[in-house]
Amino acid sequence: MTRYKFLAYALLLIPFAFNVKAQVKPVLPIKKVPVNTINYEQGLLNNETAAIITDTLGFTWISTASGLQRYNGYTAESVDPIIGSDTVKIRSRVYFLRLKSGDLWIGCKKGILAYDPFTNSFSTVIPLISRADEVYPIIPLIQTGEGIWCLQKGEGIVIYSLNGRLKKHVPSVARYILDNVLHSEVLESAMLIANNRDHIFMRLTSNSILNLNTTNYQFSELLQPGTDINAVGCNDHFFYTGSGDQVNKYQISNNKLAGNLLLKKHCQ
Repeated sequence: MTRYKFLAYALLLIPFAFNVKAQVKPVLPIKKVPVNTINYEQGLLNNETAAIITDTLGFTWISTASGLQRYNGYTAESVDPIIGSDTVKIRSRVYFLRLKSGDLWIGCKKGILAYDPFTNSFSTVIPLISRADEVYPIIPLIQTGEGIWCLQKGEGIVIYSLNGRLKKHVPSVARYILDNVLHSEVLESAMLIANNRDHIFMRLTSNSILNLNTTNYQFSELLQPGTDINAVGCNDHFFYTGSGDQVNKYQISNNKLAGNLLLKKHCQ
């Protein structure tokens, strides 16, 4: 998948996800919004950007193939977290989750680090050891009333407390399948996991999606024949897959196809 097609997926999944019919769409005033491009001139280490998130104070955190950076509106600064007397050198991609408190959980080769934007400090929440060829031994997925749901190597989907205590394992598909998700090269650079208030959607294989309800732990698997799934998105009622030259829309309650949108009509 080319960089432009991936961008098309991202841009189309956002408005498509709102599911608003044209005849009832409210008329909003046109407002100019400044758009800035961040590249090597602003200090970006690598164009292979895997994830972006904005913290409570407005700083933008960037995961690249070469490490972790923070953009302050002018330059992208490389960040090697200092925890106590140790410096954690990050030279690969990371995975972000912003908690309700405003803290960031950052999945990396060392496990999960927590960043407090108000004190500008890091801490190790879940220490893990990973092999040299692994990018993520664990990634944070969603925060619910039970805790922080994570995908962890060898453990499947688990729930941790805010202080990093393992609370429970969540029944789901076989753990080796979930390990394959963590080891997937596609996960390093594409949107393959999405969530709303009470569901997690995750690409398991090139043509299958896990639909997991975080309220009742019920899960199902959608098999999508045809071209590979290259992106996943959702809102409160539908989830979406980017596949080949189209975006597919599915009902969350029963995984039934509810529509699709051809990319080639919008990206020429």
